[in-house]
Amino acid sequence: MSWNDLKLAFNKITHSAKNKKFVESEWEKFELLAKKVNHNCPDFLVNLVSSLKKAGKNKNKDKIFILDHGCGSALKSFYFIALGYTNIYGVNKNDEVDHLNLILKKKFSISEKRFFTTEGKLLPFIDNKFDFIFSLQVLEHVQDNCIELYYSEEARVLKKNGYAFHEVPHLLVPYDSHSRLWFAHWFPKFLQPMIYGVFKSLQNKQFLLHEGAQIAKKYNGEFLMLRTPKFHYQRILKYMGSFNELTLERLVRNTNFDNYDKDNPILLRKILYYIFKVPILGLLLARLLKNFFMLQTLSKKTI
Repeated sequence: MSWNDLKLAFNKITHSAKNKKFVESEWEKFELLAKKVNHNCPDFLVNLVSSLKKAGKNKNKDKIFILDHGCGSALKSFYFIALGYTNIYGVNKNDEVDHLNLILKKKFSISEKRFFTTEGKLLPFIDNKFDFIFSLQVLEHVQDNCIELYYSEEARVLKKNGYAFHEVPHLLVPYDSHSRLWFAHWFPKFLQPMIYGVFKSLQNKQFLLHEGAQIAKKYNGEFLMLRTPKFHYQRILKYMGSFNELTLERLVRNTNFDNYDKDNPILLRKILYYIFKVPILGLLLARLLKNFFMLQTLSKKTI
């Protein structure tokens, strides 16, 4: 069973919920798939799952308070719910969430609102509520005037000695998975309208040079704000106190590429994976190149 199978099953549940329905058989299928997927955890979830287990050590799953900060469709939240982590909350800036609360009410008799649509600034929770927070590819969409608040709000609602897991695409990664382009964001800003226009014209096989300025603005300020790893390290230290970087661990771990996004450069990643497996030299190369891969950190609130 693959992550894509789980996604399709969840889409059926949410489609029913958006029509004010809850179909028990759809949930049963989703829950069964979640448990099967968990037995062979996809590579992109391994560090997240191990971090959650660390945060919940010596606690029952249903006693661990978890926040999905920027939950999107909430697939990963409900994956964990299906595994027994039923005290999950989520916030989203744009997407509707009423159907998510309906699922919790119908399946688990949870009448409390757990998923919220917010303005993307203050979190609607009391101080020191959560044992674990995870944020997956969200920070690159947070505007400059809100980024400090994003981190400080996480620190406010996280319990002392609680953990926060962040996965962040950043400025040093040569391939941008949002625009599906190599190196375009590395060019000086004054050249980016031309660069994005040319690259997108080649990518889409149509003339888009006249849209270059609009495309560049989208991927460098409106929709996407890529920052350096150092920027994120500094904010974690400022608001949380300590962290471990997990990127290198991900690069050298045994990897199954079946669940990778087919639009990403899988062949190159496979080649590098086998190079990184070469004794001693492979690990040294992985250490040198880790800053060119998506950042994963696990921080602990010690301040």
